[in-house]
Amino acid sequence: MSIKVLAINDYPLEKYYENWEKGLTPSQQLWGKIELERTGEFEYVFIPFSKYKWVDKIGDFFNISRLDLQIRALQHINKVDIVYGPYGAATTKLFLLLKYFKLISKPVIISIHYPLIGSDSNKGLVRKIGKKLFQSYDATLFLSKNIMKSVSDNLNLDKEFLDNKAEHIIWGADVEFYEKFIPAKSPKETQFFITNGQTARDFDTLVEAFRHIDFPLKIYCTPKNIPTVEIPSNVTVISDGNLTNAQLLEEYNNSRAILVSYKMVQESTVGLTSLVEGMAMGKPVFMTANKNIDIDLEKEGIGKFIKEGDVEGWVKAISSVANDEVALKKMGANAYNLFREKYNSQNFANHLGEVIKRLLKKEKQISH
Repeated sequence: MSIKVLAINDYPLEKYYENWEKGLTPSQQLWGKIELERTGEFEYVFIPFSKYKWVDKIGDFFNISRLDLQIRALQHINKVDIVYGPYGAATTKLFLLLKYFKLISKPVIISIHYPLIGSDSNKGLVRKIGKKLFQSYDATLFLSKNIMKSVSDNLNLDKEFLDNKAEHIIWGADVEFYEKFIPAKSPKETQFFITNGQTARDFDTLVEAFRHIDFPLKIYCTPKNIPTVEIPSNVTVISDGNLTNAQLLEEYNNSRAILVSYKMVQESTVGLTSLVEGMAMGKPVFMTANKNIDIDLEKEGIGKFIKEGDVEGWVKAISSVANDEVALKKMGANAYNLFREKYNSQNFANHLGEVIKRLLKKEKQISH
């Protein structure tokens, strides 16, 4: 009998799965479903993402996001073995409160991308309450070593919790999906740099940098985060949102390198998705420095970190390699090899599967 995992997330997993079946979406956005179900040992259970918006409004008032989703998920709790929240507390606060008051006993595990449940508060009482709630999770999987240390220090988590309920996990991209775009075009076949994204993006800094770089830049954005500065002739902005994921990856393939520029609105792993996708495409990646990203771009020889908002830093970094085809090709090869060896969705799923089985084994021993 397979292990049933109730996955509840901050975006509609069921629609992402439909797009995966059509070959439009990579499996990493499904957080282990594809790889674990292939083993025959697991079954992911999804429920419709949104049904009663008025319930969500009530939840927002009490700072419990996706309350509608969580209430409906509770109806399935006796039919599954474990609850998994890929985006931390974003969709598990109700479950956490119920576990804290011992109203449910079903194991709940989460992946953590940013400090949560008061761990970044400067108020001692908030951190104290946050700690009590946080310790109700049965397993916490941190996508960042730095955030794991930060949460641990701020909540003063004891060694027993850290040894038994907290660990670092590596997330990465779908090997099979990106193989369709490999091998990547060589630098001499490419004519532009590329950047895209939505979360906290800082396209203005890139535009200002490319005023001083004699090479084209393509920016794929949304109408909400379109650059606010004057656009020079070598920069093209596409904001209509009509590009499919596959078409964007073809653009990645045609680019010289992937640029990821953002503002650190809060401590998080912002930029990680674009980074692993760039690696999967065998492309060099240049991005805003983020201490919460575990991959050292320069040490691994796959790109470079630039200080946030540092126009001159971007000019220097890009100008130094824009026409160095040998260096760019080596960076791209290093990036792809690191992706295949370590930062891929199969390795993530293997680790997640081990955690789930270990946790259920422990729960079974306790119940007996």
